[in-house]
Amino acid sequence: MPHSFHKNVKLILNGNLNKIIWKLSLPIMFSNLLQAVYNLVDTFWVARLGGYAIAALTVSYPIAFFFIAIGLGIDTGSSVLASHSVGRAYRKKEEYDSKVGRIFAQTTLLFLLLYVLILILGIVFLPLLIKLMGPAERVFSNALAYSRVIVFGSIFLFLYYAVEASLRALGDTKTPMKLVTASVILNVIIDPLFIFGIGLPKMGVMGAALATILSRAVINLYAFFKLIKGDYGIKVKLKYFKPDYKLIKEILKLGIPSSFGMLSMSLGMFFFTMIVSYFGTDVIAAYGLVVRFFSLERIPAIGISAALSIIIAQNYGANNIKRMFEAVKSSIKIGLKIMIPLTLLLFLFPKEIIEIFTREPHILKLASQFLTILSPFFLIMLFRSVLVGFFNGVKRTDISMFINIANSFLFKIPLAYLFAFTLHLGVTGIWWSYPAMMSFTLLLSILIFVKQKKRIYERAVEGSRTPV
Repeated sequence: MPHSFHKNVKLILNGNLNKIIWKLSLPIMFSNLLQAVYNLVDTFWVARLGGYAIAALTVSYPIAFFFIAIGLGIDTGSSVLASHSVGRAYRKKEEYDSKVGRIFAQTTLLFLLLYVLILILGIVFLPLLIKLMGPAERVFSNALAYSRVIVFGSIFLFLYYAVEASLRALGDTKTPMKLVTASVILNVIIDPLFIFGIGLPKMGVMGAALATILSRAVINLYAFFKLIKGDYGIKVKLKYFKPDYKLIKEILKLGIPSSFGMLSMSLGMFFFTMIVSYFGTDVIAAYGLVVRFFSLERIPAIGISAALSIIIAQNYGANNIKRMFEAVKSSIKIGLKIMIPLTLLLFLFPKEIIEIFTREPHILKLASQFLTILSPFFLIMLFRSVLVGFFNGVKRTDISMFINIANSFLFKIPLAYLFAFTLHLGVTGIWWSYPAMMSFTLLLSILIFVKQKKRIYERAVEGSRTPV
């Protein structure tokens, strides 16, 4: 074998599944937890400005999530493609470092192109998009200022995703975790300085966005140039940045469905926020607080899903079909051990948790009610996320896209309107539409998984892929 493979590659293909799932997923969970800290730190400090400021962040969140969705989509396509390349290289005893380097270079080109397009569209359409959600004037002006900064700085998020995709393909999830840790620490330090004007002009809500972008810029540019230098074990040459349309097409084939799926979630949040805004600023603020806890609770599920997609992709590339389905079962068992205690904590102490961020009586009451209703259904996220990780790993990001679109537009928005207005349940109907949406989406995911499992084994029996 001309190249020594990363030790995690050997574990992914031949080692103990429980061990490698923990080893890959824990750094991803911690990274995602720290990413969530960006939002929570912003919310913690901005909440000191008043309910209007929390509402401004809530209105801005679907727009910020738009960039996350695009980045994660291309990230997924790039990571899955690179993981397959590593699995095939291991099976054929070929080099892998230059193959991953080429995919990294083309992924970077894609992100630069997307950034230019987003910058142009953001400048033109941001005010209109925020107005469509119907916020009060003070909320609108703050949300617009925050969103403009996020649009301008989205390139630094994209650079991180390009680096992360390549590292994950090798089974290296610790380095991205270290990068996010450094970025969050920096953000925690400078956030109050920008928001409240400590040694700087007071910038309020916009200051939270500036602190986040500056933190990302410093750390992610550092990581980007370290990878290009070869410090992370990936070979990158200048010629790799020449557009390779065949490779770009492969990344897009996997990345576009994933991006569209994530974008459908962003649009779903956008339209859901429009419905929520009908009930006023306090309800928007309460919804925004609980959605942040929802995002926090999703972290273990997303971490396990991301780890599973790496394991599935490499084993799929190496023709280890039986091991793929064993990894799915192991992932669910591990996920339950983490998710059950977290779910109980949020269910038993909703008011105490919400009080960390706000003591405004009406917002506290509404948010506590929503968290109490929603928290028992958080376990559903684990099962759905594991199945999405499987679909991504077998290069069926189109299925993940379909599930996300169905989640937002077949279930989430119609159910919210049905419960809130048609059934006249008002705000309570909004809250109950979330668990209903989650339940229907899981059922759909299970039906598709059973069908895909049957097809994969049928192909194996026919000889196109042989289980080992």
